[in-house]
Amino acid sequence: IEDQTFSAHRIVLAATIPYFHAMFLNNMIESKQKDITMQGFDA
Repeated sequence: IEDQTFSAHRIVLAATIPYFHAMFLNNMIESKQKDITMQGFDA
C-alpha cells in the first residue's frame, strides 16, 4: 500500500488497537501530528 492515504479517527484507532492507544495517549510525537506515516505494511 505504497503512497496511499487513509483517513481514520484517532479515537477509534486508540479504542480498538493497543498500538495506536499507546501512540496517541502516551505523549508520543504522533499524538500531536495531523498526519502520520506508517512504514512496513503490506496489502
